[in-house]
Amino acid sequence: MTAPGAGHDASIDTLIDLVTYDDRPTLLLDTSTRRIRFCNIAFDSLLQGTGASTDFQPWANSLCAVAAHATHEPIDLGTFAHQKWLGKSFGSNIMTVFCRWTASPAPAPALSAEDAVMLDHDQQRDENNDPSEETKLRDMYMGWLEPKDDPWMSFIRNYPFQDTALGPMSAWHPQLRRAVQRMMVCPETRILYWGDQHAMLYNEAAVAILGQKHPCLGTSLVDTWGQPMFDQIDATIRAVVVSGKAHQMKNVMFEMHRHGFSEQTWHHFYQLPIIGPDGRYLGCVCEFAENTTAVMQENRAAILDASIRIAASATDLKQLWPLALKPLAKTSIDIVAGCIFSVAGPADNAQSIESSPISPDYVLEASFGGTNAQSTSSLLKILNNASDYEKLLVLRRDDDTLPSDLQWSTADHGNITVVCILPITDLHNRKLAVAIFGMNPGRPFDEGSVSFVSRIGDLTRKGAIFVTLPAEQKRTAAITSALSDRLQIALLEAEIKEDSYARMARQAPIGMYMLRPDGYPVFVNDAYLALHGVSRTQFYKNADEGLGWNATLLEEDVPLATSMWISTISGTKPVQAEVRVKAPKFPDGIRWVESMSFAERDEAGNVTSVQGWLLDVSPRKMNERLINEKLQDALETKRATETFLDMLSHEMRNPLSSILQLADGIISLLETPPTPDTVEPLKDSAQTITLCARHMKTIIGRD
Repeated sequence: MTAPGAGHDASIDTLIDLVTYDDRPTLLLDTSTRRIRFCNIAFDSLLQGTGASTDFQPWANSLCAVAAHATHEPIDLGTFAHQKWLGKSFGSNIMTVFCRWTASPAPAPALSAEDAVMLDHDQQRDENNDPSEETKLRDMYMGWLEPKDDPWMSFIRNYPFQDTALGPMSAWHPQLRRAVQRMMVCPETRILYWGDQHAMLYNEAAVAILGQKHPCLGTSLVDTWGQPMFDQIDATIRAVVVSGKAHQMKNVMFEMHRHGFSEQTWHHFYQLPIIGPDGRYLGCVCEFAENTTAVMQENRAAILDASIRIAASATDLKQLWPLALKPLAKTSIDIVAGCIFSVAGPADNAQSIESSPISPDYVLEASFGGTNAQSTSSLLKILNNASDYEKLLVLRRDDDTLPSDLQWSTADHGNITVVCILPITDLHNRKLAVAIFGMNPGRPFDEGSVSFVSRIGDLTRKGAIFVTLPAEQKRTAAITSALSDRLQIALLEAEIKEDSYARMARQAPIGMYMLRPDGYPVFVNDAYLALHGVSRTQFYKNADEGLGWNATLLEEDVPLATSMWISTISGTKPVQAEVRVKAPKFPDGIRWVESMSFAERDEAGNVTSVQGWLLDVSPRKMNERLINEKLQDALETKRATETFLDMLSHEMRNPLSSILQLADGIISLLETPPTPDTVEPLKDSAQTITLCARHMKTIIGRD
């Protein structure tokens, strides 16, 4: 046991004695030197009693990897010597490590080596997880619920699961831990149902779906959403288990109570079962994708199209009013009840009194949705008090503008809380009728709802004008109405396409960006951020301080990027350049990217925005480098060959002269008797030939 030096006053000595003789094992770890500054008697006894002395130093080294996440709030350090450990830091290099001092749990079912590592080293970061080193993927370690500094992961780690049906994390089934680990790092909406009661777990993306139900981690499905939702999801999960296949459903309507009311939503989802080692069902992961916006847009577009076609067949106003409500009564999601009152003229007063007790001035022409239009005594007062009949009048129960006798009730949707009153006028703005629409209480009444109701009113008004115009005016009005209707449908289709294009841009595999003339980003997709190697938050933070991309570029390429930006702003042609981005995960620490940008200008030539693409050209750069290296190797081989041939030619020239001289000497010997003066030169030539031949043989044998 080690302890601080002497020389402290009495209060410090008392504090040291308290820690030294505390029955909770405690130590002080210097994370900068990886040395143990202090450990108490209980810790020494724990090491001796469990025989874990040999494993202590590797475990202490691993604690330094997670010390950066330690704060004055305890963090979980995993399990050592059959005990759970916590760590605290107070801003220095010293981390306090202490034991929860819980009794060893009863023997658990045998776990695989993989599960044991997961349970005992939840918070460990392997020091070899350096992507710049040649580390095998199977040797790299990803901790439990990483990263530590992520607020959502911290929320999950500190959530009181021990108070839920799932129990504490330490007692979770290994399959549940694996599924949660995969689900929490997924950016898409995921909800996990565990066990027969479908205890819920979900990732951060699912919070938007849950709304005010969050947090409900570990809560059973029936307690969160009620019995109808439980029965619906339970039936689909059972179908998955029986069929043995993942279950897919599209545009499924769920009623969710997430914003203070029962809201109708539509979703695409997959259900993937979690199966235990014995093949039995353990849980199910649901992969959600909310599609409510697209469903609403398609429904509104279909109703507007049907209204155009049906209203064109009316020949008078009496026939028009029921036809105007027919598409709404069949398929409308926004409007669940409605009626139309025509305004009676002076000649119709007698008939008006007999046909409608509400007022002698208004006659009920058509209705749907079970509206009790005959008892709406407040309607006349509201219409008479409305000074401007060109505008849509919205009455809400929330702001007490909706009278009690207009709070209709329907069998399928319950009490209506929002009513829209829309005057219908002729070409000279004379009031012909009044349409009253009860809005769906299961959908929020927003700008899209207002726009849809207004368009329904416009179509009805145009139909009324059409049947009241003379024949010549009808033809002109028909052309104008058709063009206007097509424009409205085109606008709806454009909204759908715009949403589709925006989703495509976000999910495109290449980087896409739109910038203001001052360089501040208007839009960047995920691929662009991935190529720069920064999060969206960090990129916008960099943009607040200057050009957002400069912080991630190699310092040598910042002037090139700045020059490219200036050329884009000042020029009229697209600008293309290749720059290097810092990429610690790459072998050489850089990533080559190719950027092409162009400036959008208004009619006056002023830049309104800068758009462009970013491509990863690192593979092409690597291929170019390999090709260049092969070219240099080929040139070097050619040079060596030429040198060898030159040397070989030189070696061949030496014996050739001697061979010729020897041949001439041999001919001379045949003609005259040999003398010593003639024999000696011949011997020298022969020796030269022999020497050169041996030299050439040596060269040929070597090369």
